[in-house]
Amino acid sequence: TSGMTAALIIGGVVCTALSMAGGFITDLKIGYWLGSTPRKQETWKFLGTFVAAATVAGVMIILNKTYGFVGEGALVAPQANAMAAVIQPLMTGGQTPWILYFCGAALALVLTSIGVPALAFALGMFIPMELNAPLVLLCFGVWVLTLIVTHYVSLASMIAGCCFLLFTLISPKVMQALPASSPFLIFSFLTAGLLIFTHRKNIDRLKAGTESKIYIWRPRNARAKGGGQGPEAGKQ
Repeated sequence: TSGMTAALIIGGVVCTALSMAGGFITDLKIGYWLGSTPRKQETWKFLGTFVAAATVAGVMIILNKTYGFVGEGALVAPQANAMAAVIQPLMTGGQTPWILYFCGAALALVLTSIGVPALAFALGMFIPMELNAPLVLLCFGVWVLTLIVTHYVSLASMIAGCCFLLFTLISPKVMQALPASSPFLIFSFLTAGLLIFTHRKNIDRLKAGTESKIYIWRPRNARAKGGGQGPEAGKQ
């Protein structure tokens, strides 16, 4: 287990350093625009890193003492289990699922080629299907029904996102699975909030009555009006 621990520590240090470096480059650019100096930015960056690391370590210790990560009633840690599934065969000499690794790489390439973020898709796969599938189907039904009734895609999307949060809050499986299902609960809050935030202009157009409509099928009165404007109507 010492080799696994060392591999995880090295991987964590490298990933953290890369993420901090990428974020700090953007911070320096914004600081230059605002007139700040790199010295001040570096000081606060190191302080923020220390506070964040101490906070995460404290939360992990509290969770381990309260719930634990191993045994009955332990917290679900899908990311940690995924890392363990990758490291254990390599370190202990067990059978490595290379076919699954290649399938995952191929799926990531396909998702990237069609414009779907592979990382977000992979993180979403950690959500248990027994929690995810019923809520997604219900929200899709709400979206279709709202679109048929109102003909507004933006309004249907916002209502479906809010219903996703509502269905999550009233779902017995989600509430009974707490605190293991807390990431899914947070995800539902973020989804509803982001949908409302990104549709601000659509909300303004809905209020003004200028939002475009989409018809799955044209109503009879619209077809009648369209027919009355044809060549025969001009002859009359």
